[in-house]
Amino acid sequence: MPQAAQVSAWFTPTALMTGALFVAACAYVSSVYLIGDSRRRGEPEMVRYFSRRAIISGVVTGAFASGNLILLHGSAPFVFHRLIGPALPLVALSIAAGLATLVLVALQRLMLV
Repeated sequence: MPQAAQVSAWFTPTALMTGALFVAACAYVSSVYLIGDSRRRGEPEMVRYFSRRAIISGVVTGAFASGNLILLHGSAPFVFHRLIGPALPLVALSIAAGLATLVLVALQRLMLV
């Protein structure tokens, strides 16, 4: 494969969306963990600070995941069909867990997070 083709693969819409998805997911997980750390240290102001960021980054992560699934339909049909076929129960579990965590953060049920 020519060098230019290898480099251009990094800049396809699917590759860029996947990268953004992973950055957003890391921000989401990090902010959820920081909520627990802030609570254990008795910092209610920081709990509120990280809660807002967790909700925002969780919503952004969900949007990127949805957009990536749409992009995979056209750019990687094999992966797309495996995700909506055999892996669908795991995809559904991932969606449910993400939504449950968002709800727990919004309701400030931090002992479960």
